[in-house]
Amino acid sequence: MIGILAALLAASSLFGAEKEIYQSIPDHKRPRMCDWVRLQEFLKKGERPELKLLESAIDPGGTLYDYRCRARRFRLIGRHFWERPRSKIVPIGNKSDICVITYASFNQHYPEAVGFLQKQLEEMKFNGHFFYRIGGWPDLEGGSLALAHVPYAFKPCLFREAAGLGYRKILWLDASIRPMQPLSDVFRKLEETGYFFYPSGTNLARYCSREAADYFEASAEELRGMASVSAGIIGLNLDHPNGKKVLDLWMEAARNEVGFLSPRPEQNAISIIAYRLGLLEWEPFETLSFQKESNSEKTRFFIDYRSVQ
Repeated sequence: MIGILAALLAASSLFGAEKEIYQSIPDHKRPRMCDWVRLQEFLKKGERPELKLLESAIDPGGTLYDYRCRARRFRLIGRHFWERPRSKIVPIGNKSDICVITYASFNQHYPEAVGFLQKQLEEMKFNGHFFYRIGGWPDLEGGSLALAHVPYAFKPCLFREAAGLGYRKILWLDASIRPMQPLSDVFRKLEETGYFFYPSGTNLARYCSREAADYFEASAEELRGMASVSAGIIGLNLDHPNGKKVLDLWMEAARNEVGFLSPRPEQNAISIIAYRLGLLEWEPFETLSFQKESNSEKTRFFIDYRSVQ
């Protein structure tokens, strides 16, 4: 309890500026374009001292990138008047309870990469639906707009929105991910275990801030022994107790904010949750590829980073 209390006390001293911007939006379920513009301006220039936690980790040596600047550059709307938030459900197959989901901000080539992902799902003859959002924020009906300032909280929020649409077995793929084999085995695994995770190849101590660790009551020694889940490919079966519990705790961490305030925000959170729940049957890293040309029979997903740069 001491760790959680410390995290909440830290939160109360860091947050507050965002409340005014959210209070200025009359209807969180149906934001107007002027609301998106105002929120975008806050994300870019508003008082957000908590973002400094995105630059700190318990152990040195990790490649932290510049998540603070990423959070500032994150675009809910495009630079042109026609680049407005949009979403679509694409019924590629006839199974209406399974779904691949993704979200793209209006940064770099992320919106175009969503189209590449859809094309790849069609080529793989995916037997389910593809649900995507470009810009805006997921789960407006569920009240999640108030999390738009929480870095990478759009991931659990999109899972929640997909659940509200009736999907139960849900696979998140980053816009840069390309499935290279049919996804039937993935959804079979979701049916059996309730989750589908890959390791990222790192431990958590080099990427997790002390404040986020305190929220989860995780010691530095614990984090040094925890491998990190890759947040680019995440599957949850919400009809299975494992999948439902993961999403509930992931959303709770986003709502409390501190749990997402570290480099790789959503990834650290879901990794600790997986360890706490004992969900450690992850997929072999060798079935991922960073080179499409390799295209070996064992490659399940190709990570096409160039498509979003």
